[in-house]
Amino acid sequence: MFSSTFTQGDGSHQEESKNSDSKSRLNVALKFLQACDDYSSQESLEAFETITFESVEETGREDVGDHLARNGYAELYVSVMKWVNEQKPKDNGEEGDDDFKFIGEMMGGYWNFSDGSPLLCQRFGECGVIDLLFQDLQDTNVAMMAVNQLKNNKKKHHLFAKLGILHNCIRLHADNRVIYRKANAVRLLTNFLQAPKVAVYVKTICLLIVAYIVDETESEKLASSNTGGCVNFLISLLRKALSAENQRYGGFTALELLEGINHLAMNDSNKVKTVEGGCLALMTLMMSEGRDEKEQLLAARAVWRLSFVAANKKIIQDDQALMNALEKLQTSSDQSVRRASSGALWEIHEGKVNLTSSPSEQSSKTPTADAAGTRGTTSAETDLPHVMISYQWDVQNRMIVLKNLLTSRGYKVWMDIEKMEGNILAAMANAVEKAAVILICVSRKYKDSESCRTEASYAYKKRRAMIPLMMDDGYDPDGWLGALIGVKLYFTMFSEDMVHKQLANVLQELGTRGKGNTSAEANDSADGAIVPANAPVSATAAPSSSQTTSHLYDNWSTDQFQTWLKEIGLEGLTQQLEYCDGKHMVQMYRQYQSCPEYFHSTLRADLKMDFHAVLKFTTALHQLFLKQQ
Repeated sequence: MFSSTFTQGDGSHQEESKNSDSKSRLNVALKFLQACDDYSSQESLEAFETITFESVEETGREDVGDHLARNGYAELYVSVMKWVNEQKPKDNGEEGDDDFKFIGEMMGGYWNFSDGSPLLCQRFGECGVIDLLFQDLQDTNVAMMAVNQLKNNKKKHHLFAKLGILHNCIRLHADNRVIYRKANAVRLLTNFLQAPKVAVYVKTICLLIVAYIVDETESEKLASSNTGGCVNFLISLLRKALSAENQRYGGFTALELLEGINHLAMNDSNKVKTVEGGCLALMTLMMSEGRDEKEQLLAARAVWRLSFVAANKKIIQDDQALMNALEKLQTSSDQSVRRASSGALWEIHEGKVNLTSSPSEQSSKTPTADAAGTRGTTSAETDLPHVMISYQWDVQNRMIVLKNLLTSRGYKVWMDIEKMEGNILAAMANAVEKAAVILICVSRKYKDSESCRTEASYAYKKRRAMIPLMMDDGYDPDGWLGALIGVKLYFTMFSEDMVHKQLANVLQELGTRGKGNTSAEANDSADGAIVPANAPVSATAAPSSSQTTSHLYDNWSTDQFQTWLKEIGLEGLTQQLEYCDGKHMVQMYRQYQSCPEYFHSTLRADLKMDFHAVLKFTTALHQLFLKQQ
């Protein structure tokens, strides 16, 4: 029998002691419930009440929530709901009747602890809690979202708790996004958003969840006027929250509302809508002196993100209060805040800005980025072009493997291993400018990162050669990253094993770029460099390795070329290329090597090839010549 003596604490201990006492009480309740075979009993209700009671205290909630996650709290939810579903349906169909009144207490505990524990949110995804929550919502009538239908307090609490847990799970553990997408969450929650006379809380929390999981197209559609102008809706709520004494509105903090706005602003059209909606003044307020550092950080990151759109730059530059707030944040005691404000100023002024460093940063002028091959070398060697790896931190382990493999083969590799100190933007700019080629680690998190976009945009501006490395299985580059990558030849590196398997292909693509004898001139003419679509193909381009071995295909007949087209699934091009033979194919490959963007645009314009056909043709052409190396 569960003992109710564990239902409260005296609150007289320090935080660490309080957490320890709380964990002890929770252990007893959790063990009882894990061994229980009848959750409708009074003892079970008391155990759930204990967990919910302990979840109310916000201080230490992450620590205690993590403790629960490590001891099967997420798995308990799955067991309980399985038991509930096995019970005979009630005649009156009422959820939360006397037999199941424990559900309200249970949901309260899960809602609160998921608000503080990223580990618990991760476990919810791993053990199927998120799937169960979406299954429940699938059975929820859209009409129930209306204000006049939320009068039953039990049903209202259960609905709000489910949505609250789902909001926490995507907010605190972004990798759950895959689960949300598989559950068709965008369609489901958008239906709730569009319900007639939808309750403000339901509309807000559904919108905040969806903001984390939409793709570029869905994000723009969500923000359009015919779906309620969701960007403006969130801005209006943020304005009310910042005017309130407790800095909340409708149950949401100003920080949560700005997070939603910032995620919708991943889409460039929504960046413009955010500025037009008057959000800059609210961000300025959240960056002001004395505000919480989390608010300052998020607001500075939001301004950084908004400044990627040219139409916003001038408006931001002319907002003196906002610019002053950014300048002041450069002396913040929080390193993340300083970096975000510096990034925003860099982007706003397009790199033409002297950024302030804190005293501690000024004493550390050398970045901790690991430029492999530069230690112990002469100054002349240090100035030689290198291979730069541009990546988001999630894939660091894989890229360290690649860096070591390249270094062992004589390449100079620049890679930020431990987050750079000092003037990190100046260090980044220097790394880009001295790069012979840049390996762009393509992933959704790379695309969503302000610092990664700044780095990639600067590389584009400096016309540096780029080789895309695909890091996420299932991610099709979209938005600004999709435009940057275009139809460049890429290599998949979804795992460490694939890094090893693709090494030969990467080495072939790199050639001598980034080795000790590489000429700085390679920066503007190497494979993958940005070349205007109407640029002529240089007749004096340096010979590539393929030119020395091209005799293997020189003697191909037109029939052999036609057979090859059919083998690669492009038989539809046989008529347009009916006169091509081996010599023509070798010349095509040389053009592809020297001016890939021009070659791609020619395929699309002259042969009317779509995006997928261009990819298929260039990949097959590259692989064909790779075989003879």
